[in-house]
This record gives sequence, C-alpha cells and structure tokens, in this order.
Amino acid sequence: MKQAIIFLNGDLADASGVKQEIKKTDLVIAADGGSKLAQKLGITPDLVVGDLDSYTGSKKIKTIPYPKDKDFTDSELAIDYALKQKVKRLVIVGLLGRRFDHLASNLMLAATLAAKGIKVEAVEGKQRLYFLSSRINLEGNPGDIVSLTPLKSNVKVTTRGLKWKLQGSTLKFGYGRGVSNVMTAKKVSLSVRRGILLVVHSRQ
Repeated sequence: MKQAIIFLNGDLADASGVKQEIKKTDLVIAADGGSKLAQKLGITPDLVVGDLDSYTGSKKIKTIPYPKDKDFTDSELAIDYALKQKVKRLVIVGLLGRRFDHLASNLMLAATLAAKGIKVEAVEGKQRLYFLSSRINLEGNPGDIVSLTPLKSNVKVTTRGLKWKLQGSTLKFGYGRGVSNVMTAKKVSLSVRRGILLVVHSRQ
C-alpha cells in the first residue's frame, strides 16, 4: 500500500478534484466528521476513526471508536493508524475549518511527520500543500503562485523555475520573504538542506 487518503472534518474545505486521484490500492480513512466530506464526494472510506460524535454514516463501514475524553485528536488517531499500515505517503483532505486551533495543530503535526521523512500533502481545491524536508518537483503552469513558508525554524532553500530564485538561501522563521513567488516554467524543483518548509502551490 503506497498511500493513505485521510479525510478530516474541514467544513470550509474545497475537496473538488480529489476523487479522481484515489486509486483502488489506496487506504481511505475518515477522521470522525471527515466521513461527511468523503460522503459529499461519493467516496466510501475503508474505516472511520475517532470518538464518532460526528459520525452518521453506514454501520457497514468499519469503525475504530475512542472515548471523547482522550489525549489525541481524531486527526492524530487517523494518521497514526495509517502509519502503522506502513504507507509511504499521506494525502490530507479537509484541512480547513472554522476551528483555527485544529488547523494549527494539524499543520504542526504534518511538519513533525515531514521531519521524520514521511511524505505529507494536503489538498484544498486549486491549492496543494507540501511539507518538505528534502526535495520535490512541482508541475503546473507559468503564472502559478508558489509560496514558501518555514515551519518551526529557519530553512535553507534552493529553487529552479521560480521568478525569484533562491540558491541555498535562508528563509527565516516568522518572516514572509518566500510568500507569493511565481512559476516561470511548467516544472519547478525545490530542495531543502535544513529545516521543514511549507510549500503552497496555487494553480491560477
């Protein structure tokens, strides 16, 4: 099993376009209320994980219930289950919601996983988020926006195919120097020598 698709309870999320990306070999997990987002897309998860206080789906779907009073969020439980299945890549759907505390927690969780060498992506409509600790190649079109934001600490970055080039340059944590760069080619390469970088590719 190469990747897991994890649906979170993002009530502001735009999950359009993700359905055709799901392969038969993928593990599809819903974190409790994330099952509603999957249902809107006509997708049946392989299982639902969490305290199930928001789950109203079919009893035929496998569930792994947890008590409401717990030390982990439903998102963490879903991701932990996926990692135990030895998947190589996580694609998160439904990151955005009205709870900023959940969003912040999920961003930091994704950064922590990336630091361990796990490939993590998030899909939000025409935007795709990557949590980068090494190298990545992006495909798009000239004019697409690519924003680079350091997470947790300063990051050394090298880029090819962007308007404002970086050659082993340091992006400082807490500053917006890397926001709103622009693709000048259909392919862009990014590499990180130190730190964790949030890459947001916005298709125009």
